Amino acid sequence: MTMLIATHQGSVGAAFVRSVVGADPFAVLKPFESLSNEIFELSADSFRVRSAVFSSFVINDFIEPDEIADAVVEVTLAAAKRRKERPYRILMSNMMAYGSLRRTLRGKGDPHSIIIGIYERLRYDERVNDEPLFWLQYAIAMAELPKLDAADEFIENAYRKARELVGFQTYQIDTQALRIALLRGRAEPSGRNVSNIEAILTGIERVEAMLEDSSHRAYAVRVLHEVQPFVRARRDDFSNGERIALQFW
Repeated sequence: MTMLIATHQGSVGAAFVRSVVGADPFAVLKPFESLSNEIFELSADSFRVRSAVFSSFVINDFIEPDEIADAVVEVTLAAAKRRKERPYRILMSNMMAYGSLRRTLRGKGDPHSIIIGIYERLRYDERVNDEPLFWLQYAIAMAELPKLDAADEFIENAYRKARELVGFQTYQIDTQALRIALLRGRAEPSGRNVSNIEAILTGIERVEAMLEDSSHRAYAVRVLHEVQPFVRARRDDFSNGERIALQFW
């Protein structure tokens, strides 16, 4: 578990480790003090693995996929209980991020099925299922299958949960909502109207506004690059008004 945390975040409190594993890490490691001091940095306030590279090596070579999945769920839920503290909110977000899970599970069986299993275990827990970013990650996973109906549903869940949180910034949701809308637009058979053109145009407008913010610009540019392939695929299916709107953009 601590190896997994080390790949995402520098350190956690010893009390947090105790709450997850059900044992005092200091007491467990005491008989191996010399060796443990080489691997872990221990203090009254923090518990961390000294090397993220070593952590990745251990995970890649010695930890089974089911063990990783169990640890991800346990750490995510434990961090969610403390999410009012910023370090644990960051840890929670990092642990359930689709991209991070893909990297952690690379080369271990069917990573996508394992990730979906993790999200299914988390989605019914009230500590997590009120989090907009959880539904965002699940939407990203569904879009990769691609199961676009589920991806749309989960993106809408993300927006709904975000509206319940005062001041929540939706830029991450906005970029993925546009990406999923473009995927849906391209997946539809040609020769008919683009059913979700309004969602696409609205998404482009939202994401384009992000270009003015340097902290969001890279994400905006990445998803806007996907507009052109969509236009090429469906250009014969646009109405005159839709062509004008897209050409103006």
